[in-house]
Amino acid sequence: MCRVVGITCLSSGALLDAAMCPVKGKGNDEQSLLRTMIKTFENNDVLLGDAFYATYFLIAQLQEMGVDGVFEQHGSRRRSTDFRQGKRLGSKDHLIVIKRLKSPPNWMSQKQFEAMPETS
Repeated sequence: MCRVVGITCLSSGALLDAAMCPVKGKGNDEQSLLRTMIKTFENNDVLLGDAFYATYFLIAQLQEMGVDGVFEQHGSRRRSTDFRQGKRLGSKDHLIVIKRLKSPPNWMSQKQFEAMPETS
């Protein structure tokens, strides 16, 4: 069984990049696959993804590249997000600020972690 992630152009429907890997094993998830293709995005692009992609590190990396990300709120944040704070965009749209973790994840070096902004 394989996991596949693709990047398509919404205006033309063209497949810009794709990656696949076995479903089992460390580093074989959608985030890891997307990170192998991150250079496909250019300044002023918009990445539209599901809630799985709404992570601090991906959002921070996209912001650094000048790429906007639009994601559904990750389920684990639904219980803790205070919608009285931040900026309301619509009845079910809201901008939130995500804080950096206190220590880097296993896949990130300390140097890369320290280069990330404290909020995204």
